[in-house]
Amino acid sequence: MDATALAASLDGAADKLADTGPLLAAAAQEVARLAGPATPRRTGRLASSVQVVTETDRAGVRWGVGYAVYVNFGTRRMRAQPFATDALQAAEPVIEQSALLWADTAVTLN
Repeated sequence: MDATALAASLDGAADKLADTGPLLAAAAQEVARLAGPATPRRTGRLASSVQVVTETDRAGVRWGVGYAVYVNFGTRRMRAQPFATDALQAAEPVIEQSALLWADTAVTLN
C-alpha cells in the first residue's frame, strides 16, 4: 500500500471512529435491557418509565420518575435496590466487547 492509499485509509478510519452515536446507543440499550427485569415493581410505574435517550455524541438510560434515584441508591430509611447500577455493571463486558469490535472494524485496512 502506498502512502496515498494509507492516508486515505486512515482518514476513513478517523471518520468511522468519530461517529460514536450507534455504539453509545447500543450500550444504552443493553443497560436498559438488563435493568428491565431487575427494576423493582411495586406499582409498575418505575419499571414502565425507562427510556433510552440518544444524541449525536452521547446516550443514556433514564427513568421518568423522580424517585428512581432513591430506589436505586436508597435513603436513610430505605434500603438500596441497585437495579440501574447493577445493570450498568452487568452490561460492562458486553459494551467493552462491542467497543473493541467497533474500533477494530473502523481501523481495519481494506
